[in-house]
Amino acid sequence: MGMGSLPYGKSLVPAPLALLCGVLLIVGAAGAGWFAASQLADDPVPVVPTETLTVKAGTAQLELRDGWQADARVPRVPGIDATNAQALAPADGGAGRMVIALVKTEEGGSELPAATLDALRVPLPKPERATVGSLRGTGYTALSLRGVSGLADIYTFRTVAGLLTVSCIAPVDDPLPTGSCPADISTISVSVPAAPDPAASLKSALPRVTGTLDRARMDGRLALRRGADSDAQVRAARSISAAYGVAADEVAKIAPEKGVGSSLPEAFRTASAAYGSLATAARSYDKAAWDRATAAVNEAELDAATALGAVGA
Repeated sequence: MGMGSLPYGKSLVPAPLALLCGVLLIVGAAGAGWFAASQLADDPVPVVPTETLTVKAGTAQLELRDGWQADARVPRVPGIDATNAQALAPADGGAGRMVIALVKTEEGGSELPAATLDALRVPLPKPERATVGSLRGTGYTALSLRGVSGLADIYTFRTVAGLLTVSCIAPVDDPLPTGSCPADISTISVSVPAAPDPAASLKSALPRVTGTLDRARMDGRLALRRGADSDAQVRAARSISAAYGVAADEVAKIAPEKGVGSSLPEAFRTASAAYGSLATAARSYDKAAWDRATAAVNEAELDAATALGAVGA
């Protein structure tokens, strides 16, 4: 074959038209890929929210990351046997527990409850600074306490509602997952506990007390107006006086010593005495005494109503 001869078969070098078609195909494929990519970018895959657990201990609310579950059996921790204590167990079935509680302590006292210190089997180790859920506090690790099976790490945080304690308790041979307690607590919020209402017991009892009293008042006052003679008036006035006396005795047992509701027992006693004077005036046929007693009754009724209104009844 001479130097100018053509090789057998198809040329391996593309002709200009084939080259142009190839370029167009490549550009087209690239454009299709770019378009598809732009469509995917416009519709991002939503992020699946992480499961959390909400725990409430008194007025403290804590959010924990996934991996914990509530346990009705709260391990005993000396000094932290609070009625609001909550226990959490690791989801892997381990024997360790996290115990969260709000504890009342004296202002300026130790960072651990006195009963906890008394239960120590060994000297208290040096405290460490701890930050959990944006709260800064103190941590004590590897505590050996009488009555507690295993070792305990206790973290304490002073809050507006008392000392928030997080205890991480586990047997030596079955520790909690590394870094999980208390690091799995993501957020903490503590609110000031509502001040107890000193008149709460009185308010809850008043509907029953005033219901009985009002029935006696309505029946008695109706009998006073319709009384055919002074004997009927005496009986009616005495019945109201007795009803007020019973009501005074009942509310005196539960009324606060001062503040809202404290004047109610005396207001009822005054009304009882006023109706007693009305009965005496009716029995003695004394018109002047009757007029004075009637004025006293009206004033006492108004005072009693004012006292009840102050309580909210």
